[in-house]
Amino acid sequence: YKRFKLTYTLDQTFTFSDNGSVIKRTKTTKEHELSALTMIGKDSKSWKIKGTVGVNEIKARNNGFLDTWSVSLGKEFDFYSATLKYEQEWNSTYSTYDWTWSINFALLTFPDKGVNVGTKSEGGTVSPEITAGM
Repeated sequence: YKRFKLTYTLDQTFTFSDNGSVIKRTKTTKEHELSALTMIGKDSKSWKIKGTVGVNEIKARNNGFLDTWSVSLGKEFDFYSATLKYEQEWNSTYSTYDWTWSINFALLTFPDKGVNVGTKSEGGTVSPEITAGM
């Protein structure tokens, strides 16, 4: 009843330009994401602890920081889950991290289509945030 999952994702975006005879490829983003998930307990009754770290290689050359990181703690019940999440994302405009606290409620059948209620700080301005993944 104890499970562990480690995930690595590489996401790259390119732009192409044509100057007549030569097509030039330019890398616009190169993002790395590493996440670790631990689940303790039976299916549909388990606790979940997840941590995620993301680095945009192009932005990291300029500031040397993590682009984003998050940690979440969730509990699965019979047919739904509730998750508390804290996330920070680098904001290059203000040279600081924006943060988000949220609580997510979702059906176990459709875990990505839940309802999030929380608060967000962006550029020093704190505001409420409600989203639904319908």
